[in-house]
Amino acid sequence: MNTVEIIEVVTSGLTAAKGALDVLQGVKSLGAPSEDDEIVSSVKKRVAEVQDFLLRTQALALEILKDKDQFERELLAEREQSNLLKKYSLVEVRKGLHLYQSCQVSDGSGAPVHYACPNCFNQRRVSILQQPHPTKNEVKCPSCSFTCDIRSSDNIPKPQSRGRTRPIRGIW
Repeated sequence: MNTVEIIEVVTSGLTAAKGALDVLQGVKSLGAPSEDDEIVSSVKKRVAEVQDFLLRTQALALEILKDKDQFERELLAEREQSNLLKKYSLVEVRKGLHLYQSCQVSDGSGAPVHYACPNCFNQRRVSILQQPHPTKNEVKCPSCSFTCDIRSSDNIPKPQSRGRTRPIRGIW
């Protein structure tokens, strides 16, 4: 029996208990003899105990359902994160410098090959290293400010120089 079925059964039980109390109230209002008052009172007490138990069971079932939903959300997020992390491999960019490089995947994202920050990656986050100054041999993580010098590294693609541009003259 799953949690939703438990909640349905408990709700039915609460409805039945309320019906029983209503019947007992009706019997009492008919003016039954005094010995019947003790029986009605005892039954009312037991029905109230059953109602209390059913309410506690319902609250517990709702709590379990809430925890189950939270667990499913966390599991889905973990699977998505795991799939993302599988798209990277640790490569030695130069002696002593290791970075996570994106793998060529045909997932249709069209993302170029890039490198992820090793610090962030170890915390299960992907933060793409940026080269803030194309003339410098340094890359920086925008999330944690990790920096590294990529000098003498042929593995990291360097930005292409656009060359010199000149103004167009004679149009005006």
